[in-house]
Amino acid sequence: MENTTLQRFESKFVKTDNCWLWKNPCKDGYGKFWINGKKIKASRASYILYKENISAELSANHTCNNPRCVNPEHIYAGTHKENMKDMLIAGNHNNARKTHCKRGHEFTEENIYYRPTGRECKNCIQLRNNKSL
Repeated sequence: MENTTLQRFESKFVKTDNCWLWKNPCKDGYGKFWINGKKIKASRASYILYKENISAELSANHTCNNPRCVNPEHIYAGTHKENMKDMLIAGNHNNARKTHCKRGHEFTEENIYYRPTGRECKNCIQLRNNKSL
């Protein structure tokens, strides 16, 4: 019998009561899987295999905040900004607990810009941009 992509995928994780845990995550904590000739994050592969394709602009974000999880019920297609916001709310980012930026501006929803490296204060961005004029 031919080993399908789904069978190959399902041999790579263990189901727990909640999450489906990737057996051999990479050093960044995420599993990787070859699908359609391309190596992608296992969470993205899970979404594609069990739900639908994801456009290149969106990522496979976790509701459980567990990078090893490939349970499709814990994964949604969302923007990078949504993912950063989820990480910060869950406290899974290095500056998630900070209430103010390094210059003392308060982190409010109106004053936050989400970057891959974390939150940045919009007031500080504006000050930096004005200096370059």
